[in-house]
Amino acid sequence: MTGRSFSRSALPVLAVIAAVVFTLWLAVSIGYFLWHTIRYTGIMGQLGEREFMQISIYYPTLTYMILVLLSLLPLLLLILAIRLIFYRKRIALAGERIVASNARLAALFSALSLFGLVGAVVTLGMMFQHPTDGPTHTIDVGKNATPVEGPAVITGVIDYARAARLKDEILVAHREIYIAPIVARGGQEETLRYFVEVPSPGTNGAPVPSKATGVLAARALPREIAQLYANSGSNVAVNNYMLFSSGDSLRWRYWAVAAQFAIFGLISLLFAVLQFRHNQKLKSELEAIPAAG
Repeated sequence: MTGRSFSRSALPVLAVIAAVVFTLWLAVSIGYFLWHTIRYTGIMGQLGEREFMQISIYYPTLTYMILVLLSLLPLLLLILAIRLIFYRKRIALAGERIVASNARLAALFSALSLFGLVGAVVTLGMMFQHPTDGPTHTIDVGKNATPVEGPAVITGVIDYARAARLKDEILVAHREIYIAPIVARGGQEETLRYFVEVPSPGTNGAPVPSKATGVLAARALPREIAQLYANSGSNVAVNNYMLFSSGDSLRWRYWAVAAQFAIFGLISLLFAVLQFRHNQKLKSELEAIPAAG
């Protein structure tokens, strides 16, 4: 067996190995960064806070896609290097190999489409973990009892002086709401535990005794807002509670992120279909070559 014939026989094996490794690497990267995107933690949380601080906008899907592509870059460079080695050995890229390469690319776009769908479903699943219906519970922020999620009335003092503006601009939608801490009457809490969505920060920013009505969700304070309070010297409880004005307001961000994942999946599916049709056309042209000759 000559060196050239050995190279030709080794090429399909290396192609299969490269495809398997690439698929596994892609699955791990997508799953890893998807988890960090949904939980707003790790590198996604850090980048999100940096985006929010620098440009006042957070693009989770765009950031997610860039991180996945960057994680694939070393493997893509390795595959390219292997292809160049075979090319320098003058191994011609036959039509069948081009078809196989196109098929792998179509499979890649199909996988990205699937993961986009999974991301949307997982995000919506997390949304439905927060109940929005049921009996209304009255909560006094001065007590340490564990509140029940869902419809609630919170009594306390809304500190408008520390109200923060949350501006969500996420590719497919945008909104602007105000969030303020609500503390116990007659005292200042060292650690902020409860937050409420308010229509505006108020005229004079003074604390106002109030009852806030809405839908309570545990650990639902946006991380960028928590970081904003931390930067201003306020301590935010890890087990914090956010009272949204309505169930729709609570679900808004989940719907927006899920929509971005769905759009990403649909775009990937479109590329997969186009690549598949292009490959079918190429196969037909290759099959017609012997007959023409």
